[in-house]
Amino acid sequence: MWKRYLMTALSLGLVACGPGEAPEEQHLASVEQKAMQTVGPLQIARAQHCSMRLPDGKVLFVGGFINTSIEVTATTEVYDPGTRTTSFRAPMNVARRSHECLTLQDGSLLVLGGVANGSAIASVEKYNPSTNSWALLAPMPARNWGMAVAQLADGRVLVAGGTSADASAYLFDPSANSWMRTGSLSFGRTSAAAVKLPDNRVLAVGGFTSNDNRRALEVYTPSTGTWSVLAPLLQDSPTPIATLLPDGRVFVGTSNELSRGLVAQVYTPSSNTWTLLPRSNSPHDMGRLALVNGQPIVVGGGFGVPMPFEQFDFAQQRWTTLGQLSIPRHGFTLDVLTDGSLLVAGGYQANTQYTYTTMDLLTFDTLPPPGTSPLTYSASNTNSAQQNTTNRTFTLNAGDMLKVGTCGVPGSSASGDTYLRLFGGGFQVFGNDDNCGSTASFIQYTAATTGTYELRAGCFSSGSCSGTVTFSITPAKL
Repeated sequence: MWKRYLMTALSLGLVACGPGEAPEEQHLASVEQKAMQTVGPLQIARAQHCSMRLPDGKVLFVGGFINTSIEVTATTEVYDPGTRTTSFRAPMNVARRSHECLTLQDGSLLVLGGVANGSAIASVEKYNPSTNSWALLAPMPARNWGMAVAQLADGRVLVAGGTSADASAYLFDPSANSWMRTGSLSFGRTSAAAVKLPDNRVLAVGGFTSNDNRRALEVYTPSTGTWSVLAPLLQDSPTPIATLLPDGRVFVGTSNELSRGLVAQVYTPSSNTWTLLPRSNSPHDMGRLALVNGQPIVVGGGFGVPMPFEQFDFAQQRWTTLGQLSIPRHGFTLDVLTDGSLLVAGGYQANTQYTYTTMDLLTFDTLPPPGTSPLTYSASNTNSAQQNTTNRTFTLNAGDMLKVGTCGVPGSSASGDTYLRLFGGGFQVFGNDDNCGSTASFIQYTAATTGTYELRAGCFSSGSCSGTVTFSITPAKL
């Protein structure tokens, strides 16, 4: 068994949906691989479609191609988690595949461009979930697909690059239904990833570039409307999947070598530097990316079977295979339902382009222990976390492995010399002062018995400090 938190970050490539959106945290816990079950199916076999979770918790699937002749469709359908079935919704005005989708701040779905009849299109439309209706909007200034898309803090939508490694960039104002040109990319690119940083700047990562520079990284600054070139990726990333990590770094994965694992690398904006991570165990070409407990998980991809789920553990610097999809597929969508279950829908067979109606649901029967959400504290004169501490109580089962710290766990931070103590059954079972260096604290502990545990957060000696304590719990295997 394993318990996790999951944030979804939709894959950025030819079939991306929702690039640039801030990931939404989900709380998950699993029973085993047997929790994978087939639901649905879709009303129409489709691939290279997009999806969004509606305000009522249902999931909408939009467009795509529907058979081996690459016939595109304008149909849409919705998955109901209550009945685990699908039903048609109002169709789009324009059939398309490989389009970009983005959930706007008002909860509506924006669909941009894509491909129809073998050519890029400029059509833009918006779906209103409350009225189940589509409205055509002002078209893009040029026909396009494969662009990097992100919504800015003021509600405008940045659309950069795309077809034939274009360098153009535009801003769309949903409230005014108008487009305006903004600063061009330094490198024209197709299928780049867009990642909005906490400061509202937007990264354009990798892609097929006009000068074949697949390591190119640049950032868009909304206040100036210009792009700046940053430190290049350490390895080529022609079809990257990327997401913002809880600590503000950016995870990027790419797999353009069909027989080898995913190349993973992490960008640190504050220092403009990259770190290369170990390769995944399996290929994940055209896979999907999510965050599990603040750590990346890659779903599917590669050619043939199995189609694995793998998670990267930053603390241990290694990948772990957690399970696999029921069938090999590309061009599928990945959504997280309101109850924390994970939905994989549609896609196609890599060699024949035969499309699927199959939907896989990974369900979870328990929630993470109460009390393990991040804890931010400020303290002084705690006598090495023995007085004046900030405390947190939670339950562990025998065999559960706890990782907790002001360092060593994604999202944690420390200012000053922190000190942590862990108590169980009224006695201290672990304490740490400087496990991650000279000031920050980290505890890894496997529970000997089931019961209530208490974390006490303070500072070394009589000094002052502050920090954010984050938790990771890996349950015992039954």
